[in-house]
Amino acid sequence: MRLERMLGILMTLLNVDRTTAQDLADKYEVSVRTIYRDVESLSAAGFPVFMQPGKGGGIGILPSYTLPRSLLTQKEQGFLLQLLRDFSGQSDEAAQIEAKLSALFQKGDAPEWLHVDIRSWQGGEEDTRFDTCKRAIQSGQLLHFAYRDGRNAYSVRVVEPMTLVFRSGNWYLFAFCLQRGEYRLFRLSRMNHECALPGSFSRRDMRFQDWVAQTPKTPVQPIELLFSPAAESRVLDVFAASEIRSLASGDLFVRCHWPCDAWAVQALLSFGDSVTVFSPAHLRHALAESGERLHAKHIQDHTAIWKETMLMESQEAGTKEMTFCQSCSMPMMSPADHGREKDGSIQPDYCQYCYDGGFTNENITVDEMIEFCVPHVSNGNPYPNAETARAAMKEYFPQLKRWKEGV
Repeated sequence: MRLERMLGILMTLLNVDRTTAQDLADKYEVSVRTIYRDVESLSAAGFPVFMQPGKGGGIGILPSYTLPRSLLTQKEQGFLLQLLRDFSGQSDEAAQIEAKLSALFQKGDAPEWLHVDIRSWQGGEEDTRFDTCKRAIQSGQLLHFAYRDGRNAYSVRVVEPMTLVFRSGNWYLFAFCLQRGEYRLFRLSRMNHECALPGSFSRRDMRFQDWVAQTPKTPVQPIELLFSPAAESRVLDVFAASEIRSLASGDLFVRCHWPCDAWAVQALLSFGDSVTVFSPAHLRHALAESGERLHAKHIQDHTAIWKETMLMESQEAGTKEMTFCQSCSMPMMSPADHGREKDGSIQPDYCQYCYDGGFTNENITVDEMIEFCVPHVSNGNPYPNAETARAAMKEYFPQLKRWKEGV
């Protein structure tokens, strides 16, 4: 126990400029006298720790001191290096650390035994979002982005980015949302048009682990499910082995604890007709109702919608789909939000307010457009005030098609 405490004291001293004996005593639940004895033992063992009395004093360790590589076993060194090597493809910092530690540990040509790859098989834009969020966190800048939450509600957010979190196979941004006035977790794959805003903010003290600990957990309840043999591989992916019972028929009986909400219904629908809900009854009924709605949708005639979609795709062929108006940056959520050409066809780049057979405000300048838009997007919708809104628009409006190309 004492050795563990002394190692903990050493790690603490390596991560702070100086601390007090009382703080260490409180942390390890021992007396101040015991901390003094531990520090003396560390000093006697050759660690350059010191105690300085008086105001501004405390316990510290020489800044030039580094831990000897023998502190980690050869197996631990190899594990750490392999993790860093696998992450180095996605992080310049990880590559630099891996190179330094490789030299320190004198890594040989050991065979690869572990590989971690956080990218999806399909690839995509999440790496770019990750880099944008990382830079905003490191530079202390507000982050602006469009977001669609788990209930499919769309909003534009301005947040103080705190921490990037990798959990359950997905990347999230832990941030303080200025619109909601509280900490939130945003899934990177649901973000769009993210950009850092000019200026900076003072980082708050909340850590992600502390926020998780104090956030109320989603209520769960026991559910009982029966899966056909064809779903076995997915059942093994989703449920713990202790929750699964194999029956003589080849079916799989699962008893687990889940939140019985819309998420559970969507998760079970993904199994198609391979799952049967035994209990609770309200989850069984919710799944049946969702199945009925799904059936009703697929027997409808969607020819008209399909034709309109094909028309829009043909008009936008060769161009990137626009989600925001390229004149005023208004989100365009449906064809009704788009402007129209004189022949009635959809204008893919501009909203109905900026374009109707031509620009409705043909002689306006980019600065005048910014001033026109400021009152509509300040005071928490989504920017906290007019100054923040104006600064953000001056940053990204010149990149919109109308102003960038001088249309």
